[in-house]
Amino acid sequence: MKQAITIVTHPSNQIFLEDLVQDLKGYNKYKKYIVINKSKTIQEVHDDYYESLQNEFTLLFNGYDGYELGAIKIMMDKTDIDEFVLLQDTIRIKNTDIFDELFETYKDKSVCLSPRYLMYMGKYQRKILQQLNIPFIETKKDAVNYEYNWHNEYINKIGGKVDCIDDTFIDGNHKFVNYKGYTCMLLESVMYKKYKRVWNPSMIKEGE
Repeated sequence: MKQAITIVTHPSNQIFLEDLVQDLKGYNKYKKYIVINKSKTIQEVHDDYYESLQNEFTLLFNGYDGYELGAIKIMMDKTDIDEFVLLQDTIRIKNTDIFDELFETYKDKSVCLSPRYLMYMGKYQRKILQQLNIPFIETKKDAVNYEYNWHNEYINKIGGKVDCIDDTFIDGNHKFVNYKGYTCMLLESVMYKKYKRVWNPSMIKEGE
């Protein structure tokens, strides 16, 4: 079975990506991808930085933004990976043992890092994704709207329920911190954490 860790990012988010990349530096037990949205080639991004990552990561480019669903579609179209964990660039990995749990304990199974794939956090299976339409996303508002409804479709395809590593990883169990110059909602588990810059739909700017 081909398994992978996939990071979804955007050229404007390099300051966040750098920390997650550092968390995974030297960890090569599973194949690692970075999907760079809104970029067709490495020349469109910060060349030196991304070129430096190619020893450890396979870079995939997505010409439109697409957000998380765009990255999922790229993984389907441009790889033959059977199952992959999707990580936003604002996630930090505290303990890489989480990947053994995801890929070994839950081998050939879908599993979430947050309840019902909130924030698109979890492991996806190709054989399930092949049964679904992956919508074309162009705005942050669309990504938020599909976060619940599309995952309901995914979960229905696996029998209507999905295991979750941490059921408490939700808004409400948080604190606010300053991270990279932004006020962020911090959600934290034993082995991973997430810095949310947007935690309410009203925070999405028009056109995003």
